[in-house]
Amino acid sequence: MTSSAASTPSPAPSTAPTSVRVAVGLLGAVAVLLLISAGLTLAGRDTVVEQFLTAQPDLARDEVERAVVLGQVRYLLVAVAAAVAAVSLLRRRSWARWLGVLAAGFLGLLTLLSVVSAGGTTVFSLLVVVLCVGAVSSLLARTTAAWAPGRRAAG
Repeated sequence: MTSSAASTPSPAPSTAPTSVRVAVGLLGAVAVLLLISAGLTLAGRDTVVEQFLTAQPDLARDEVERAVVLGQVRYLLVAVAAAVAAVSLLRRRSWARWLGVLAAGFLGLLTLLSVVSAGGTTVFSLLVVVLCVGAVSSLLARTTAAWAPGRRAAG
């Protein structure tokens, strides 16, 4: 006599390893920070454009506006990618690790390049770089790879 509980496969452990929880938290923090930053920048777009034009008066206003909007759209896309990666990693999707690595790696490198080109850093840029480094290292950890394996066992 078999019960229905005995015939169903046992569920995978529900508790994610620490590296997964850290990666999810850091990707979530990156997504929230980018969404807030992009939202505030787009809401105050005229002020941002004016500051650019004050610093570099030889630029055309429409070019600066386009650059500001496109830059924020780029950050919004990275924020969405980080959020999707975080949620999907909790659902044990192997591709979520790589999406998270790409999003955090891209954002980290982009932030480092902007710090170098600007000749200085801000608290926000330092925070973003630290979050990205932590997220990438957590996503590449063996325990995270084991949590979201690329191939499922046949059964």
